[in-house]
Amino acid sequence: MSGTGSWDDISFSGFSGTPALLAQIQTVNNNANFVPAGSNSYASPFLTVACQSVTSSGAEIALERSEVGDKGTVSAAESIGWIAIETGAGTFTSAIGTSVKYASVVSSKVFKGWGTSNTANFGIDMGTSSPLVVANKVTREGNNGGWFRLKARTSSTVTLVVDEDVNSSPGDTERDHIAEQAGFFAASTTFYVQG
Repeated sequence: MSGTGSWDDISFSGFSGTPALLAQIQTVNNNANFVPAGSNSYASPFLTVACQSVTSSGAEIALERSEVGDKGTVSAAESIGWIAIETGAGTFTSAIGTSVKYASVVSSKVFKGWGTSNTANFGIDMGTSSPLVVANKVTREGNNGGWFRLKARTSSTVTLVVDEDVNSSPGDTERDHIAEQAGFFAASTTFYVQG
């Protein structure tokens, strides 16, 4: 992914509906020398992954700079890893024989900015009050960018909020956000699979 301000297309097949899409930057080519140095330290440029137009056959992804696009430069390509997961819930056996309950969900556009959290159902009781949850915005609404933060989880629900940077520009200290759609995967325990 080049960071040129455009969307790249990714393709997948075999899905009966829109899958949950999870994406994350795999490299640090634009801030390879960054070492966190306390609570006021941040990567420059600050990058996440934006996703939009997710369908059963593909999606668009891009490097997301949110509202701190004037901090640092994106001069080198970054690799983005992604996984698309058929929606549904059930149980599978891990490579070491452990039974794992899971849910893969694409929510409606309900998750908003800081101070306005919403909850989505897994469609299954995970059997634990603290299931593992990985979430990604699968829409890119408004002009602020942002990323999900986990506010709470139960054995059958997850509560997320869209967080966004507070720009250093005068007067832009709000963290409100337009409703976004989530793709998320939840599991009852850690696991690994072999293929």
